[in-house]
Amino acid sequence: MRYAKSGACNKNETKLVLGQQGPTGATGATGATGATGATGATGATGAYSGVVTVRSVVTSNDTLVLTDAGKLLTFGIATEMTIPADSSVAFPIGTRIEIARTTGAPFLLPATGVTVNGISAPGVVSMDSGNYQAATLYKTGANTWILLKKPD
Repeated sequence: MRYAKSGACNKNETKLVLGQQGPTGATGATGATGATGATGATGATGAYSGVVTVRSVVTSNDTLVLTDAGKLLTFGIATEMTIPADSSVAFPIGTRIEIARTTGAPFLLPATGVTVNGISAPGVVSMDSGNYQAATLYKTGANTWILLKKPD
C-alpha cells in the first residue's frame, strides 16, 4: 500500500477508498455480517426476523438462486422452477424457501441429481384447493429437499 498525493494509481494498482468494503469485508456478501457470513441472514447464527422478503415469480421458467433463501416466492403464472444441484448453487443445509400459489401453479423441476421429497417427481406442487395456498421447501441434505404443505 502506498499514498499518492495525486490520487492516481499505477497500472498494476487498485485505488481503495477509506472505509470501502469488498465482498469479503465485514459487510460484504461473504463477510461476517454479509448475507452468507456467520451472522448474516443465511449464516450460521443469522436470525430469522419474522419479516419475509417477497419475490414475485413472473416468468414461465426460473431457477432458485442463493438469494431466494428465506424468501417467499409468489407465483402469479404457471412457472417451471428449477431446483439446482449443489454444484451450481450451494444452498446451506437448513435453507428454507416459502412457495405461495397466487394465480399460477408452481412446477418444481429438480436438476439432475437433486431429490425433492413431497412432490411427484418432477411435478406440480399439489395444491388441489386452487389459488392462495402455500408450502415450504427445506434443504435437508446434499442435493436433497423436502416440500411440506398443509393438506388440501
